[in-house]
Amino acid sequence: MNHSRTFSTPFSRRHFLRLGAGLTTAAALGGLWGCQGKKPLRIGAQVWPGYEFMFLAQDMGWLDPKEIELVSTATSTESIKAIASGRLDGAALTLDEVLRARSQGLPLQVVLIFDISVGADALLATPAIHSLDELRGKRIAMEFNATSEILLSKALEKSHLKKSDITLIPIEGEHAMTWKNQHPDAIVTYEPTVSKLESEGAIRLFDSRETPNMIIDVLAVLSDALSGEHQALETLISGHLQGLRHWRTNQIDTSYRLARALRTNGDDVAKLFQHLQLPDIDYNRHLLSSPSEELTRSAREIIDLLNIPLPKTPPERTPPLFLADYLPESLP
Repeated sequence: MNHSRTFSTPFSRRHFLRLGAGLTTAAALGGLWGCQGKKPLRIGAQVWPGYEFMFLAQDMGWLDPKEIELVSTATSTESIKAIASGRLDGAALTLDEVLRARSQGLPLQVVLIFDISVGADALLATPAIHSLDELRGKRIAMEFNATSEILLSKALEKSHLKKSDITLIPIEGEHAMTWKNQHPDAIVTYEPTVSKLESEGAIRLFDSRETPNMIIDVLAVLSDALSGEHQALETLISGHLQGLRHWRTNQIDTSYRLARALRTNGDDVAKLFQHLQLPDIDYNRHLLSSPSEELTRSAREIIDLLNIPLPKTPPERTPPLFLADYLPESLP
């Protein structure tokens, strides 16, 4: 079965869609999940720069397809539904998505940090606006999702403004077209649109460097799946980290290998990573090892910010949110 990472729809922060050889339908996924015999560890992911090192590991032959099955999904919502229905063991998600899923009774645990936004998400304004304070009474365009909500809420908090002080315009489609056609005073957006609009004169008022460890992509796996998939999961994480090492030691080769999935040319791949922190094995171990103070603090802040209800399961029966247990001791 072909697992090539291709798509032809507009670049979107967490909603890359794939066509052609990619898996896009429930029927295609059903064929995979209907295989007989011992099932491999099944991990879902939509196309996003930070997730692509897993697929690079697959393409390089570092993952055994009998042990690990990477499943291309259209959106994170599709991934979560597939986990809930038992068709996936885990998925690449944002931390806020994991927290929401856990609040609804899905016992996910974070075993790897793919990337942390450090400027990839930003609040931009027209050249006439030079500070956050000047947003009072202005029109701000944004997608109504958790990532944008986190960034906007922290920006308003810094400027001592409330949502009632601004007018929100929903973005439904390409951000650059919304900026051009609807003429908002400001926009909450992300790379590569951030760089494009800045090159056209937009002013960066606030970005994710001021929200450390809040916009994070992670690998989350069902606690039930962890007990029987220790070796497979460690192999998958090791493959991702090997792919990341290949990127850092041979960026030109890796760029051209990733270009097709990321719908760009090899020369421009590096731009998609320039505002993403990509934790290596040591930083992952630092972040995930108990008591995981930095990430636990971030999780609590996200829960409060987005009003995510706490899990109904008693605390003593709630699986730990962060685990470093599946990080390999070293890389091949």
